[in-house]
Amino acid sequence: MIEMKTLDEVKNEYERQVEIFLQNHPAELLMFRELWGAGEFRRAYVVVQEATRNFGLVMSADMDKADDDFFWMYMH
Repeated sequence: MIEMKTLDEVKNEYERQVEIFLQNHPAELLMFRELWGAGEFRRAYVVVQEATRNFGLVMSADMDKADDDFFWMYMH
């Protein structure tokens, strides 16, 4: 059975996973938090993508799913 999530649920999970994902990158995490808090979700997403690329970060399965869900529900 496919679980249907609301946009708010997807955003909340994405934010929670990013907090974990960027915990060792305080400057990027702060930038994400500021953009997210200002409702700049697309720009916040780009910060995460850039940090992933710049630092060679590998997403956990949970982060990858949250990223995928957020991308397809909000960004796409």
